[in-house]
Amino acid sequence: AKALFNDEGIGRKFEEEEIEGRTLQSERILSDASMDNLGLSTIGKKEKFATAIQDLFGKFIEVTIMIIQFKDINRILTNKEKDTLTSLDRSVYNTKKKKIIAFARTVWPDDQPTPWFRNSAENSKKLQEITKQLAEDESYTFPRAGLGIKAIDEIIRKYMQERRRKENDPLSSQSDQDSSESSSKGSPSILSAWQDKVQSYEANFIDGLSLMSATAILLVWFGKTASNEIQLDDLKKEAKNMGMTLLRNKDKNTYLRAVASFLVQNKKVSITAGIAFDKVSQDNVSISQDVS
Repeated sequence: AKALFNDEGIGRKFEEEEIEGRTLQSERILSDASMDNLGLSTIGKKEKFATAIQDLFGKFIEVTIMIIQFKDINRILTNKEKDTLTSLDRSVYNTKKKKIIAFARTVWPDDQPTPWFRNSAENSKKLQEITKQLAEDESYTFPRAGLGIKAIDEIIRKYMQERRRKENDPLSSQSDQDSSESSSKGSPSILSAWQDKVQSYEANFIDGLSLMSATAILLVWFGKTASNEIQLDDLKKEAKNMGMTLLRNKDKNTYLRAVASFLVQNKKVSITAGIAFDKVSQDNVSISQDVS
């Protein structure tokens, strides 16, 4: 292990856990918990270890365990299908799936608008280029488990759909405390308090104010020229100064819409008359003269 990872700390972990040949042949060694205990905390290290185990004991595993292959389906496996994989294959599959998502997040960062593919030729083309690139890299594919170019495309699309859902339903990302309060609907007082909180939260946003319009407003407010120049920390400071207390743990897009809504509602900025909230551009926005 020390030689494989060039890391003395990992080597010591293997010694402390008394890892030897027979232990390495156990399916349990490839569980996330076991690998975390051995200091293999990153996706890359877990994949490297799983691949090394496959190289060392692949034949042994194939003889002693029935392996069901999905090489002809080329799509995301259902949970039922994943249950038929060996622990080794399941670990490799999940690790590579996480790695694909991590790569997609470098292309479309979480603090940027989540891309649409259906109605955007540019994003659709970029997605095709990415899936082709990853499908040609063995570190992202797993043919035996159906993880090929179509599955990669599906993984990225599903991840972006879920990310978009959270953006459009910001209350779904409330803290565990809020979730526990909402589940306590047996008490009228708790339910009423929760409803008041929801109404207070929704009051932070102007109906129909699109993310594009909110970004345009804040580019003028901050004196910036590009959306990536607006930092989440800056938005959090503005929200705090504005007394917004229900935006905890929200993403950049939520802060953009909330802060822009506040500026408009409190007449810190003005928008050209007749411009719809979903059509605002920087040319339509001006900072009020009485803003101190």
